[in-house]
Amino acid sequence: MDIKLDSGETRKLEIVKDLYIEATAPCKVTYGFGKQYINYAKKMEDGSFESDYSKQINFDLKKYSFFTTDEKGNIIVGNTVDEVSNDSPRNAGAEGNYVTLGEGVYIVSNYDPSAGIGGGQSFEDYKVILTIKEKPLITAIPTSSKVLVNNEEKTFDAYTINGNNYFKLRDLATVVDGTNKQFEVSWDGLKNAINLMPNKKYTTVGGEMQISASSKKENAVLSTSKIYVDGKETALTAYTINNNNYFKLRDIAKLFDIGVTWDGATSTIGIDTSNNYTE
Repeated sequence: MDIKLDSGETRKLEIVKDLYIEATAPCKVTYGFGKQYINYAKKMEDGSFESDYSKQINFDLKKYSFFTTDEKGNIIVGNTVDEVSNDSPRNAGAEGNYVTLGEGVYIVSNYDPSAGIGGGQSFEDYKVILTIKEKPLITAIPTSSKVLVNNEEKTFDAYTINGNNYFKLRDLATVVDGTNKQFEVSWDGLKNAINLMPNKKYTTVGGEMQISASSKKENAVLSTSKIYVDGKETALTAYTINNNNYFKLRDIAKLFDIGVTWDGATSTIGIDTSNNYTE
């Protein structure tokens, strides 16, 4: 069974006795044929978990496979069918079948079809207890500070999160384009990755420097996109707000050696490409 975490990482799980796994909603679980079953979990008085068969899991892709035995006890694998049929001795999620799970506790049980129908371990002998939690929401406050770029005032759609200023990556690339600190930004949808290339002219895609009509606080969640700088994966903290990724100004400034200053008396952020970055 594969569990695709919110980070984009896919973890292949081997079913072992009472393995406890945590993930963040929404969590996509992909099945392998004839081995895994998933049910809601209920907590028993002794603290253990058992399957709650009174509630059903709704699949995103509703396909099932079945298997049975011949007269000699050999396993016969049936064709994939779209619905569970009553005459199938045992039904299982077909390989590639998936379900997207929200917050809750689930049991993923193991069954070994090679042991024959009714043989081998029972569903409850070996199981994964999968606990899925909602992503914590973080408050993003619109930045009220004035921003000067090379001594020229610019208006950004920026937010303050946990005391730090976060800007759209493409907005920053736009305002330093044509300087010795310029950088290119590209998106790789297949890898869910953002590519940054130093000393490259920025290519406009549209929407840069647009200002949101709303001035209210927004909910922010940690971005799951990977970041590559000149082909090397780099760890940066970013947040997604209204489907846009926002990066900490000082992180980007440090990457490209851009000078950043703060004037508390006038509440002014300075971005200066003629200076080097300092902490």
